[in-house]
Amino acid sequence: MWALTALLLLGPFHTHPATLEKPTLSLHPPWTTIFKGERVTLRCDGYHPPLLELRPISTLWYSGHLLLPSHKKSIEVQTPGVYRCQTRGAPVSDPIHLSVSNDWLILQVPYVAVFEGEPLVMRCRGWYDKMVYKLHYYHDGKAVRYFHSSANYTVPQARASDSGRYQCSGTMRIPVESAPMFSAKAAVTVQELFPAPVLRVTRRAEARGGVAVRC
Repeated sequence: MWALTALLLLGPFHTHPATLEKPTLSLHPPWTTIFKGERVTLRCDGYHPPLLELRPISTLWYSGHLLLPSHKKSIEVQTPGVYRCQTRGAPVSDPIHLSVSNDWLILQVPYVAVFEGEPLVMRCRGWYDKMVYKLHYYHDGKAVRYFHSSANYTVPQARASDSGRYQCSGTMRIPVESAPMFSAKAAVTVQELFPAPVLRVTRRAEARGGVAVRC
């Protein structure tokens, strides 16, 4: 009787889908480029077995093809590279590419693609948050916004046409005002929510001819 009761209590905790969705890897703060010496937090959200399971809970972390020693849901990193995570029984997550810069000026863009209609935010950041003056943002080589001093560039409702390569430039007082400096270029992707329908016309094979239309 006791054995049956134990099985009934533990049974539900051992049942989970045979094929799990890959976990979601997120970056905090949500920027793909940081300055040398800074740290960011990576978090892996997916299926994590309950504490009552006999096997230990584990999250696998990868930097490139290297397996990292941590098994926690979150880790802090400061090394450039391609990071992925994996929870037990699930596929490997999508990657996050982290860059580390020694430049005076960096352009920080979202680490994931932005969907149409969502706000697109990026920021031009001076070395360890020094104020940036005469700030220009560029989209595919064309200046799109000017600010007198440090400010984020925001597109309230992004469109697919906002995809492309962005860059920023500005001056800093180190200690006197410098010549204009340029950040490295950063790629931004805006995904369509619903791809435009395609109308296809095919010629019918019947003797009397005609066409077939398919959307």
